[in-house]
Order: sequence, then structure tokens, then C-alpha cells
Amino acid sequence: MKKPDSLVFVSIIVPVYNREKTLKRTLHSLFDQIYRPIELILVDNNSQDRSYEICKDFQDRYSHIFFRIEVIQETKKGANAARNAGLAIATGEYLMFFDSDDIMYNDCVSNVVGDLIIEKFPTATAYPFFIKFPDGTLSRRPHIYSKKPADQLYTTIIPTHGLCIKRETLNEIGPWDEQLERWQDLEFGFRVLLHIKDLNWFTAKPLYEVQYHDDSISGNSYFTDHEKLYASLIKIGTIIEEQAESKQKYKLQRAWCYKICSMASQIRKEGHPELGNVYLQKALLYLPKSRKRLATCLLHFQFYYEGKGGRGFWKIARRLM
Repeated sequence: MKKPDSLVFVSIIVPVYNREKTLKRTLHSLFDQIYRPIELILVDNNSQDRSYEICKDFQDRYSHIFFRIEVIQETKKGANAARNAGLAIATGEYLMFFDSDDIMYNDCVSNVVGDLIIEKFPTATAYPFFIKFPDGTLSRRPHIYSKKPADQLYTTIIPTHGLCIKRETLNEIGPWDEQLERWQDLEFGFRVLLHIKDLNWFTAKPLYEVQYHDDSISGNSYFTDHEKLYASLIKIGTIIEEQAESKQKYKLQRAWCYKICSMASQIRKEGHPELGNVYLQKALLYLPKSRKRLATCLLHFQFYYEGKGGRGFWKIARRLM
């Protein structure tokens, strides 16, 4: 099927794993997009329920030239492997990633493409979202519309599902790291912000809903997954070390240490102060010499404040670190 040449062609890649309860709702929110043309790539990742059959049925019913649906299977375990499998066959000029249990508002893609056109086709556009809780409450996540890679470490500004990026640029940046099991979006977004200089933000309103529920991997505890979380931080730290010596590098290092301490604080909050302190000491050890005394004081306070349930310290840290 050939796409219409006069329109921006968008590919949406969705990894799917055991989502038969929510999948139809998500798929129909994608089909209900008022924008066309769209290429929807559904990547089943070893589902043990009816998810794959639901994807195939959806393809049979709704695929056409303006809404092309591809359904593939990826046997290597993990959402990153599934995303990379989708990336390998995507043909859109721009790419979006989405999760199989969330809801995309029907004007999401049209707003994103409209923004791309107005801004003369930047490398990427990012956009905000709502979090929907089980009781139906919607909460707008506090966004900062930043282009700075350090801000990705203070508060994740580029999540998995909040970015539309040129396919050719993503090929340059590199695929999702399939070795990472937690904080993949943290690491991916950091690389994106480090590489892209013309990121644009659509700020008018949130464009989709992230469904908060117990089955979400983000609901796992910091203590249980501390090794997986730290693996992503080590990958980011390695990328930072490869940067040339500069004030920018020192700023990134301090932000990275803040993120390590953030994990340490949450582990302490969950009732494991000894392990939390291990990671605090790592954060202190890795601080660069530049502004080290101030950063040391801030990290000690962060460990105490967030470990006792305090919130919002990132707003202070990103200004002072």
C-alpha cells in the first residue's frame, strides 16, 4: 500500500504483552484519530492471552491505505525489543510510540502534525499527558517544557509515549537499549535531548491519558528493582562521561548524581535505609569537583526529605545543582 505523497506520514509503534483487557480500547482510540495517513505497527511480545488474536482481528477489520496496520511478533522478551522490531519496519517520516493500555485523544496526531507544520518540521515535537487513576480522577503531570538533557534527570520530560520524532533522526540516535528493563524512557529521552537541538513543545493541552494501575511496570518498587534501575543510570553515566570537559558536562554529572540520590531516597522511603545509603554514597562519590560542596549538602537534604515522603525537591535541585 502506497501512502499519499502530499501528507505527513506518521508511524505509531505499540508493543503488546498480555493486554486483552485494555487492548481494544487502546486500539480504537488510535483508529479514532481524525488525522490520516497513519501507519500503526502492533508488536506482540510473547503474549499468553488473546492479545495477538485481538491485534490480527483489528488489522483484518480496519486496515486500509490511509490507516495501514501491521501486526508482527517479536520473541525476544521486553518492550524495548518489541519497539525496535517495530522501528525496523516503520515507513513513516515521523514516529510515535504508544503503550497498549493507554488512551490517545482523537485529536492527538492532528495536533502534533499541525505543530510540526507550523514550526516548519523540527526534528521532534513533545507533548504533555494526563494520568488517569482507577477512581477516574485525571491528574495533569507537572511538565516543564525544556530542551535540556539535564532536566530529563530531574523530572522525566520525554517519556516513551510523549514524543514524535523523525525516523531518520532516530536511526542516527540509535534504537532502544534492549538490555534495560526499567527507566528505559529515562535513558532514551536523555539521548534524544542530548542529540536534538530543535525540539519543539506542544503546550496547549494534554494529548493522551496514561492509565495508572497495578499491572503497570512503573508500579514496581524501587527496592525490588534497584539493580534494573541502576543499570539504566549507569548507561546514562557512561554517555555523560563521553562528553567533552565543559560546564555542560559538570551540570549533567550533577543531575545524574541527583537521580541516583532520588532512587536512594525512594528505597529509604520503602523501609530499606541501609541500601538507600549505599546509593547515596555512590551519588556523593560521583559528584564532579565543580560546585561539589553545595551539591553534597543538597543530596544529603534530598535523601532525608524525600526519604520521609517529601515531594517536589527536583524543582529546587535543578536550579541550584
